[in-house]
Amino acid sequence: MIRPILAIAALACAVFAWGTCSSKSYAAPPQVETQSFPLDLERPLSGDAQQSHFYQCWLGGGVTVARSSNLGPADLPRLETKAGEPRYDDIVLPNGDKARAIAVRFLVGAPMDEAATAPDGSRARGAESHPVEVVVARSTRSVERSLQTLRWLLAATWAISMLTCAGIMHWLVRRGLSPLDKLSRQIRTFDQDRLDTWFELPGASEELEPVVRQLNGFVDRIREAFDREHAFTAHAAHEFRTPLAGLRSTLEVSLSKTRDADEYKEAEQACLKITTQLQRLIERLLELARAQAPDAQRRHDEISLNQLFDEAWLPFSDAAAEKGIALIPEIPHALIITTDRQLLRRVLENVLENAATYADDHSPLTLRATTGPDGTRIECTNQTKGLTPETAQEAFRPFWRGDSSRSSTGMHAGLGLALCKGFMEVLGGQITLDPKDDQFKVTLHLPPAKPAKGDA
Repeated sequence: MIRPILAIAALACAVFAWGTCSSKSYAAPPQVETQSFPLDLERPLSGDAQQSHFYQCWLGGGVTVARSSNLGPADLPRLETKAGEPRYDDIVLPNGDKARAIAVRFLVGAPMDEAATAPDGSRARGAESHPVEVVVARSTRSVERSLQTLRWLLAATWAISMLTCAGIMHWLVRRGLSPLDKLSRQIRTFDQDRLDTWFELPGASEELEPVVRQLNGFVDRIREAFDREHAFTAHAAHEFRTPLAGLRSTLEVSLSKTRDADEYKEAEQACLKITTQLQRLIERLLELARAQAPDAQRRHDEISLNQLFDEAWLPFSDAAAEKGIALIPEIPHALIITTDRQLLRRVLENVLENAATYADDHSPLTLRATTGPDGTRIECTNQTKGLTPETAQEAFRPFWRGDSSRSSTGMHAGLGLALCKGFMEVLGGQITLDPKDDQFKVTLHLPPAKPAKGDA
């Protein structure tokens, strides 16, 4: 709408300027009839456009030559612009409304004919070109009203969309977390009486399957721990019951009638032996508990393996000699390692005691030690018959013994290798068994040993 109005205003200004210049021409030239245009400058527009469009035209130094009637006595603001270059800007109308305006500056002059030419051939006075400035504006009230309505509409749409999205997200989250709620209820009702049950989430997403699988694995480990604890308690009760029953029967027989001093002394020696066995059993249980404690720590002592082997073998050398067991040591004399001396000695004592007890009569017992970049390896090999593949798996269980009938009780309660495993874990190493071809080999692997001070 602005460009047609601008064209009308420019045409009106041109006609007005033409008439003004013609009326001020010299009287000497003959009168020339001016062309008239049927244009109403006061009301060039009609309808709603008359109320929303404004224009004003200035000639020369600011003389208003045309204006829209809806301006009243007020003027439109003049916009600085150059000839031939339109300028667009936002203005405020006299009535306070905001408007969008365009300003155009151009020159208007009379045509070069006889009427506009002086007798000497120069251009007649009053027929020169005149600068004309036209400003046409249109109120943006309806646009502002439409924008305001649009803003409210967008705000309402945004609010409804956000509420809808929030409701959908709430439903999706609750639906997605429903399997976790079921799993939470299963965990909440889980106790030691339901260790034989499994966690199940039918229809759960793939992301939750590893969680359920790990939980079931955790329950398996807990069940195995409870089973070991129950087995340990049962075995410990059995081991304590046998010597206590022997101690009680010995005392009852001794007190059943009056006996001489030798018989009382024999009974007392039997009771002392049983008490010593019980004390040894209790000490080993305490050692096993300390070895399995989470805060178990080790010392760092520099020890000679040859010397430590001699100390560990001495308590069993006589019993081994009676069975004809020959010790074959293969240990370098200068082998010195850094580890906890007391723990390693307890491990070697248990390994050597086990070998001296269960080795076949008149068989060799080989001790071998090697060291390298990966640490120190100690191997104890003895000959024994009747080994099964289950030996390596069951031998580390507390109170397990190859003698299933438990005909041998007392000092050999099946705690030796279990203690060795716990001590080796504290030392940062490991112990393995290799029963093969009637050979029972125990291998101790210790962390890399530090060199002796004299070898540095």
